[in-house]
Amino acid sequence: MLETPAVGVLPVGHLKRNSPDHTPSSTYRLQLNHLFSFSQAAALIDYLGALGIGDCYCSPFLKAAAGTTHGYDVTDHSQINPEIGTLDDLRRWNECLKEHGIGLVADVVPNHMCIDDASNEWWWDVLENGPSSPFARYFDIDWNPPKEDLANKVLLPILGDQYGRILEDQQIAVIYEQGGFFVSVNQKRLPLAPRSWRFLLDAAASRLKNQIGESHPSVLELESILTGLSHLAPADETDADKIRERQREKEILRKRIAALADSSREFQCAIEASRIEINGVKGIPRSFDSLEQLLAQQAYRLSFWKVASDEINYRRFFDINQLAAIRVEDAEVFQAVHALMFRLVREGIVDGLRVDHSDGLWDPAEYFRRLQAGCLTARETPRPFYIVTEKVLLGSETLRSAWEIEGTTGYDFLRLVNGLFVDVRGRRAFRRLYEAFTRTHPAADDLVYESKKLILQTSMSGELSVLAGKLDRISEQHRWSRDFTFASLRHVLRETIACFPIYRTYITGRVDRPDPEDERHIREAINRARRRNQSTDESLFEFLEKLLLLEDPEGIDLGQRM
Repeated sequence: MLETPAVGVLPVGHLKRNSPDHTPSSTYRLQLNHLFSFSQAAALIDYLGALGIGDCYCSPFLKAAAGTTHGYDVTDHSQINPEIGTLDDLRRWNECLKEHGIGLVADVVPNHMCIDDASNEWWWDVLENGPSSPFARYFDIDWNPPKEDLANKVLLPILGDQYGRILEDQQIAVIYEQGGFFVSVNQKRLPLAPRSWRFLLDAAASRLKNQIGESHPSVLELESILTGLSHLAPADETDADKIRERQREKEILRKRIAALADSSREFQCAIEASRIEINGVKGIPRSFDSLEQLLAQQAYRLSFWKVASDEINYRRFFDINQLAAIRVEDAEVFQAVHALMFRLVREGIVDGLRVDHSDGLWDPAEYFRRLQAGCLTARETPRPFYIVTEKVLLGSETLRSAWEIEGTTGYDFLRLVNGLFVDVRGRRAFRRLYEAFTRTHPAADDLVYESKKLILQTSMSGELSVLAGKLDRISEQHRWSRDFTFASLRHVLRETIACFPIYRTYITGRVDRPDPEDERHIREAINRARRRNQSTDESLFEFLEKLLLLEDPEGIDLGQRM
């Protein structure tokens, strides 16, 4: 249980719309998890009422990674986290809140999901079925990255050492469970594509034939199962009917395998012998060749975790490999992510929403429009629903007027408040201490610039290379820019990002030009980068600037723009 839940105010500034039906006057932050459930939160209601709290603002309460302490690692948007309680528990808690006149502001996490837990059925299906999974479009995955070995595969940087060492140390092993085969890595299970089960079942069939004969009913059933597996659609199948057929038939085949194992002791022994053989023998490198071949048939590639910074091919939450970005800009994904929350809004349980990391969304303005529309439909009222977002406003940056929200969660306000507790007279002493420790005397702007470049060169090197690759492909299309090299484009892109004055711009495919604020920030970043790189060819910066400003570089016709 939280020892000292913090009192906080959501937005005070940045209000810019007609007032919603419900506006919190003050909020009390509750961190829900397996140590602090809905029932335990209910015990605080009298205390919160005595404090005069207007609303409880609680951390995400949808199903998340087992044992999570914060809830931002959601694995299933359609369920309440069972470690916190049930939907009925939430309803009972909410009834108590309403009796005391206290509202509920819920945290929404639309940008990413935890992929490090088997309860994420969307991700599990992607690993099992690759780009033909019905959920492949839910995640922002590059199925055709520059590295050919990753074509139609997801890079999984989850190993603690080089792949070969981990494999030959028997830290990767095939396991059998209830009619299916899996691979165990770091005490985690990963799916094996059903078509690849033949790798083990073919060997089991040969053993079974030698033991009980080719005409035995168990052998005939196993051969029928093998035929069914060979007819399943491959991972690169795009036909919707064949994909649905695979989803159906693989479950039927799984049940048939389980039934055969239950009825035939000989089949159980044959499976176990095949499993032991494929898992190899420590000290005999060639004994792991078959396991490596089996892994090569999967829609993922296991790798050392350090590989992620250079070759990751799914968008992450910053550089956290376990949190994969979801494509909530897709209407189907949006509905799947928000259906339960809209239900809670409709029932009157949730009175407001706090959206986590909206800057990670493809198009925040469109997202908030959809979110507001969904809440209004659920509440059946024309009045705006209370929605705020976690957003850091830097320098002279202002909150975009097109966002249909009440404001931010107040980071800029808190920065001002925290300034009250800073004694400026200690500035020189702290600077002397810092310079003595680092043996450098950097200006603040230079320190920020070098720090951004360090992150781009290390933690986010892969993301930078992906963007540079896109620039390189664009430049190759036109004679005016085809002599720009990948390395030079990567350089100017890194320098421009390091000089960017704000977190991001908000340009979408629906506009012909950036709005004035985005244009101002882009030009400022390019000019700063130019000044810091005066030996770099000016035409490189001109090329990047024109693309960012949605201007056609000289010599590009309408056909080339497409």
